[in-house]
Amino acid sequence: MAVNISEQKWHEIWAACEAVDATGTKLSMNAVKEHLGGTSFSYISPVLREYRAKKRPVIAVGGEVAEELKGIIERHVNQAAIEYQEALKQRLEEEAKKENAFIEGELAAANEQNIELEAENQRLENENHRLSGDNDRLSKQCSEERERYEEVHQENRKYRTDLLNANSEKASLEGQVKNLKEQMDGMVANTKRLEKELKEAQEAAAEMRGSLKTSKEQEGLLKQFLETVGYDNKLP
Repeated sequence: MAVNISEQKWHEIWAACEAVDATGTKLSMNAVKEHLGGTSFSYISPVLREYRAKKRPVIAVGGEVAEELKGIIERHVNQAAIEYQEALKQRLEEEAKKENAFIEGELAAANEQNIELEAENQRLENENHRLSGDNDRLSKQCSEERERYEEVHQENRKYRTDLLNANSEKASLEGQVKNLKEQMDGMVANTKRLEKELKEAQEAAAEMRGSLKTSKEQEGLLKQFLETVGYDNKLP
């Protein structure tokens, strides 16, 4: 299967092949991979094959030697290809196993995370339901408190009005009490004046009664005197 390799990646692998070849080390995919610090064999193989083809020395031979050499080369190439294919197959199988194991691990972790997320989602739904209930309860309480506030406000307004009316009535009553007190003070003063006048009148009447008694006594004495002297004319 052909592998798509970017131009930059191709040059990196080619440079690694040159570096390994320059050290005199056996040029192999493992050596190139180690030099690169890790790269897939499917990338290294086509680059290494082309590098070897371009670096392979040309030997001038002829006849049967050339045919024999060609056969040897083909056998080595075929053997190398078979070994490469086996190694590549094994490598791919190992990588596939690792990848499958990794995917299975990721899938298991994803499943666990999904279970945790579902549990968290359920918890959040329960919490949301509880908060929704609390919100409804608080809304109801707020509405009730607002109604109570309106009732208290109306009562306060009524009490304020009643208090103003009571204060006004109190002021009116105080004015009436003041007027009554002034009238009573006037009546008391008038009563005292009348008592004084009555006392004076009683004293005058008593004096007049005393004077009248004296006059009667004088009249009786005068009458006796006239009778004594013989005066016949009646007194007026």
